[in-house]
Amino acid sequence: MTADSRTLLPNPALAAGWDGLWVARAGEPAQPIARGAALRLVADTPVLMINAPLAASRIGAPQISGLDLLELFAFARPAQFVVPSARGLALALRLAPPLTLEDEPAALFAIAQALLDEIGASGWRYAAGAYGAAVALNRLKWPWGPLVTARVPALQQSRNRCSRRSRNGRNRRRGRHRARSNLPSRRC
Repeated sequence: MTADSRTLLPNPALAAGWDGLWVARAGEPAQPIARGAALRLVADTPVLMINAPLAASRIGAPQISGLDLLELFAFARPAQFVVPSARGLALALRLAPPLTLEDEPAALFAIAQALLDEIGASGWRYAAGAYGAAVALNRLKWPWGPLVTARVPALQQSRNRCSRRSRNGRNRRRGRHRARSNLPSRRC
């Protein structure tokens, strides 16, 4: 877990197993939590978790929404197989897997940080259409939307570079303007 995960991910992490529930905030040790308190927690604030429908069934809620790490993994590494558990995600990202349910909340922060760092890296292999997809998902109130769109500086730079080209380039001279000038041209 990196030092800036506290500022990037202020939300608590919830590990929901059949044998108990554990919750932690970034940089703090995990604490066991009762089902009623977990229900109040997920109702009040979006929490980091893995597999929201399964976590909801383990808490006893009909459904919950939050920062599901499987969704973030699917965005960062589309069509890549991963075992849908904290251990599976950690192994896919080459991180140390949690050994117990008590270790999972800390692992969730490390997994989230690793995925956000991967998305923000300049050499991210899925960068081509990711910014538009992130903006569209953000409009649809995807919980990861604000964090993901903020972490794609390389995509922002390419978008800005394309916008400068369209302002100074051939389209402007010939009077052909795109209907949506805030979108990059297809050639970029």
